[in-house]
Amino acid sequence: METLAVTRERRNFAVSDLDGAELVFAATNDRELNQSIGEACRQRGIWVNIADAAEECDFHIPARIHSGEFQIAISTGGKDPKAARELRKRIERLLAEPCDHKV
Repeated sequence: METLAVTRERRNFAVSDLDGAELVFAATNDRELNQSIGEACRQRGIWVNIADAAEECDFHIPARIHSGEFQIAISTGGKDPKAARELRKRIERLLAEPCDHKV
């Protein structure tokens, strides 16, 4: 498996930040900036997830639970990430309860 480097810098976005990128998350608190990052990514053929606009995303990330033998993914197709997160928390609480059955 290839290891990927991730760098975090606190500064304003520059289109040159996309140079060499294959996957981008646009997750600023600025709707117009997220939208322009998405447009710049599409122009370059880069897959982009735009945190505040599911309809503009090329992909979505499900809420995921890994507990023992179980792996559960919950997705609303980007329509309601908060609901997916809340459901994940509820399922995690259920999985934490003792169970008489073995998998």
